[in-house]
Amino acid sequence: MFADPIENLQSLIAQKRFSEAFDLGLRYPQLSGNSRFDYYYSIAAIDSGHAAIGITNLERLISIEPDNVSARLELARAYFLFGDYESAKSNFNIVLNKNNLPADIKKSVYSYLDAIRQNDPLEKTVKSGYANFTIGLNSNVVSSSLLTQTSWYYQILDPFYLKTNYGQQSSFSQTDLGYSVSGQLVSSLRYLVDVGGDYRKYSLLSSFDQRTTSTGFGLEYSKNDNNYTVITHLEEDGLNGGDLRSVYSIKAQWDKNLNRNTTLSSNLTYSLLRYNNLFSPIYDSNMTTFTVGAQQWVGGHYGVKLDMELVGAQQNNIRTQNDLSRDIIGGRFGINSLWTSNLSTKMILGYFKSNYWASQPSTLSTNNPLQDRFLTVDFHLRLKLDKSLSLIGSISKFVNNSTYTYSDFSQQEYSAGLNYEW
Repeated sequence: MFADPIENLQSLIAQKRFSEAFDLGLRYPQLSGNSRFDYYYSIAAIDSGHAAIGITNLERLISIEPDNVSARLELARAYFLFGDYESAKSNFNIVLNKNNLPADIKKSVYSYLDAIRQNDPLEKTVKSGYANFTIGLNSNVVSSSLLTQTSWYYQILDPFYLKTNYGQQSSFSQTDLGYSVSGQLVSSLRYLVDVGGDYRKYSLLSSFDQRTTSTGFGLEYSKNDNNYTVITHLEEDGLNGGDLRSVYSIKAQWDKNLNRNTTLSSNLTYSLLRYNNLFSPIYDSNMTTFTVGAQQWVGGHYGVKLDMELVGAQQNNIRTQNDLSRDIIGGRFGINSLWTSNLSTKMILGYFKSNYWASQPSTLSTNNPLQDRFLTVDFHLRLKLDKSLSLIGSISKFVNNSTYTYSDFSQQEYSAGLNYEW
């Protein structure tokens, strides 16, 4: 007489031999749809590290038997282990609303809900900070002031690109500090605050020592698989001990989790770029930027994640200087690889093209369009030494093939240092 596979499955689970139970269940796909089989097989899947399979089976079972408290409880537990705290909380609360619920089950549910409040970023105040110290070499300091600090399209027009001084090389040291905090205001609504700053000192060209400080405040609303964020941001840039420029911006962003491997995003940013008296206010401008992007977890042996972003922008000089206003289009492509639990790399390729609103006369008495064609290549490496401390290094290449007098340049940068996070 042959043993009942469902009875064997139940027996293995009672003995906490979950991996054996899961392997046994795999041999009986024809039993899928049997409520007892789906229930025990799902428990085996959850407790052997295959929570996603358990979720699929239990969702099917509950769609047929919505009042099955045991199945609902296991589904909530599976979502908890899977990290989907919102779905876990929803199902645990459904269980709590059942009449005549045994005291031991109530106690178990409350312990899970407490764990969710402690672990779910949407339920708690999250604080984090970082400090970096790096040393490096820049091959063309004059053409790259502040270029590595913020989005490149804020920089190309900066009037301190002095073509006659191109090619000056210098080593540098740089310190970066940042701190962020976020917390829940009401259900699904969180506040976001971040502050940061950096200071770079060149060994040979102190007149190009630079600093940046930034402050941001925002709100984030989450619903189902969608996140909506609005952030206001102030950045102050300094050069050679003086104030150079202020950038005021507001950004609206939408992120959509299609599944656990794929995320879509888009954002719209409006920025005001205002220069101080060190440079003529003729460079003051407003900029609108729109981006769409996607992140795709490929997986594989090396844990590869792909980042893609398309960018469109328009910079409008408020002094109606058409040779200082432009349309921008471009994009970035990044490959993030986790080689071991401690070693990760990131490579980013970018290309952007600017078309200015004016032309400049040529020697043939014709007008040449003013354009920037900007290529970036970045490689970053991180080696974690412990939970908080990492060795970091980067190699960057910037090339701008431009018809604009003060924007044509090429530059390489190399740096290495320490990163501390808390």
